Amino acid sequence: MKNFLKIIPIPICGLILGLASLGNLFKEYHLIHLGNIIGGASLILISLMFSKLFLLFEHTKKMLHDPIIASVSPTFTMSLMVICTYFVSFSLILPIVRLIWLCAVILQMILVFYFTYHHVIKADLSIEAIYPSWFIIYVGFGVITVTAGNFYPIIGQIFFWLSLACYIVLLQIIIHRVFFVKNMAHPTLPLITIVAAPGSLCLTGYLKNFAHPSLYLVALLLVVSQILYFIVLSLLPHLLKLHFYPSYAAFTFPLVISATALFYAVHYLEALSITNELLNVLKLIELMIATGMVLYVLAHYILYLLREHGKTNHWIPKKI
Repeated sequence: MKNFLKIIPIPICGLILGLASLGNLFKEYHLIHLGNIIGGASLILISLMFSKLFLLFEHTKKMLHDPIIASVSPTFTMSLMVICTYFVSFSLILPIVRLIWLCAVILQMILVFYFTYHHVIKADLSIEAIYPSWFIIYVGFGVITVTAGNFYPIIGQIFFWLSLACYIVLLQIIIHRVFFVKNMAHPTLPLITIVAAPGSLCLTGYLKNFAHPSLYLVALLLVVSQILYFIVLSLLPHLLKLHFYPSYAAFTFPLVISATALFYAVHYLEALSITNELLNVLKLIELMIATGMVLYVLAHYILYLLREHGKTNHWIPKKI
């Protein structure tokens, strides 16, 4: 069992986050059973990550010495927060679920402080050391905003403004890093997809957790996030030609949260009697693209884990 857990990479949490978020999006389309099935898949995978964390704590901790692994590690706590939303209808266990959600928030803050201290403050930082996964560290707080309405809305509102401020600061830096400095190693190239996520994450949290959102802020976030979404979409044919890397997980959540943000934006605009058939068609197209990508990455991950597990078994001496 431990041999199998060792080969599970921390970046798989990005896939878990994509699955859990996609399940919730299908539930918004009233496809409850399908949403719960997809959410169930994320629950199985995060159970494996918990097993890895508890049984191989030191091994897992050492992986955080890698700045890129450390920068994607908050997808674990983000996934846990989203999965908690699947249990809000169970009133008997709601206090426990609320506590787990709070623990996930605290753990995410610890991971952010860890990364900031070890890989920013203490590091010999250069522009080439900055990756799109920094959005996960500093704008990933937006998942707190998206999920807080089920638990502690005020916490979500506080973290929205923090996420938005970090997004404004980081956006120009990471755009410059990715599209002008370039020079990214092949295993890190899928991380470019993350550029599409933070704007949509902020927009989704804003629309879900504020009673009277500003039309101007909604419009600004929607336009920026959709422009970045289509830029990323144009890069996908090239990125998908890469050999499989655990960083493939980065292909999932950004596309899912973009589809989610558009869904909520269309709903918000319709409430203001602003209707646009193009946006209604686009939200369904983005849902289909997100679904296809999540299934594609899930299939690749299953094949990868089976292949790596087979290699591990090959080297284990058999008892006579």
